[in-house]
Amino acid sequence: MTKIAPKVRVEAVISTASMSDIIFNLLLFFMVTSIFKMEEGLPISLPKARSGTDTQRQEIVHIWADRGNRLSINDKLIQLNSIQGIIASRLEENRGIIVALNVDTRTKYKLVSDIMDQLKEANAVNVSFTSLYEEEK
Repeated sequence: MTKIAPKVRVEAVISTASMSDIIFNLLLFFMVTSIFKMEEGLPISLPKARSGTDTQRQEIVHIWADRGNRLSINDKLIQLNSIQGIIASRLEENRGIIVALNVDTRTKYKLVSDIMDQLKEANAVNVSFTSLYEEEK
């Protein structure tokens, strides 16, 4: 008679010793490759200012105007005559919104005046001009 050797069970074990290294590397990878989208508008050069205040992003509608008379509202190119309708509908949703004009320093004042007329027709009373902070010398 032959003896049959008992079967030895080998258990599969996953080592968790390097698990924290793997998680740290994944976290680092996602932090480095993430893109945080800021407000996108037309490429403009903002004027300088000596003082200002910060406001919540949800309460602001950005109107961008570049030196080529192109206009955009919150990343969408628009025509001058559509500003009134867009701002009026946003004001119906929230009366407390602020319209921020981001105007290039080389933009003709006629365009700024026309934008202001459109805002007046939409009854937008909270209007601000965006500028870069300039430190006093």
